[in-house]
Amino acid sequence: MNIHFHKSFWEAECTNEQELDRLLERIKHEGYQGSELFLPFYDINATSTLTAHRRHGLNIITGIATDGTTASEHLSSRSADNLYNSWL
Repeated sequence: MNIHFHKSFWEAECTNEQELDRLLERIKHEGYQGSELFLPFYDINATSTLTAHRRHGLNIITGIATDGTTASEHLSSRSADNLYNSWL
């Protein structure tokens, strides 16, 4: 079993790509394997957020906004598609 420790963004000031980069640098330096955030709370686009995590060698746990009444509908909703496609 592998256990990864992720730092939550809930208490962090992160309103632009430069702040995100500094935050991820600190998270990596503190020994975390990634971060946890809810993308709709931040003005930084998903592609930039995912790219920054890759650049720092960090994983990401994220919440996204989706639409649907079933799991299948949520997975195929536009916001879920955009996030998935930006990760590829």
